[in-house]
Amino acid sequence: MFLLYINHVNGAASNGAYSTLEEINGVLADCGFSEAEIKRTSVLENIAKSALSNITVENGSEWAVITKSQDLVKPVKSVDPVTVCYLVKGAVESEGLARAVELSAEGQLEFLAVVSDLASHVDDFYNSVADEVDYVFAYDLVEPFGDWVAWYVSDQGYFPVKNTMNSKLRRLHNKAINL
Repeated sequence: MFLLYINHVNGAASNGAYSTLEEINGVLADCGFSEAEIKRTSVLENIAKSALSNITVENGSEWAVITKSQDLVKPVKSVDPVTVCYLVKGAVESEGLARAVELSAEGQLEFLAVVSDLASHVDDFYNSVADEVDYVFAYDLVEPFGDWVAWYVSDQGYFPVKNTMNSKLRRLHNKAINL
């Protein structure tokens, strides 16, 4: 499954989910993206499964983000509702929220739905480091992580990939334990 967000006057109606890259490449071609930029999307076919993997292609001042997301077809995993609440709280209170929503394909609710989907990843990370110290709690990481996600999207124009999220969570964890 692939998601397309295209910043193009004729492409906005094409934003959405696609089964194949060929479908997305057709939209990009219709919007005037160069053949060289369109060929760059092929790297998404070979990316290992991760929470989110994406590529940005450009056409002058216009651009498109194509995201490969296995999460759209995986069964939903149970997450701590408190993690979801604090993650969304961090994003909502972020000064980067307005720009992040502006760059997302939909409105604020849809943006926050994607943010809330990251809660299982945060829970997995926290559970993997919980035994390192007994005085760092999930909420020490979750709210600042939600703020960072909004800032990341407002700066980059797309959601971070798994390795980038893990690096940020590790830095937040180290900060919490004063490393």
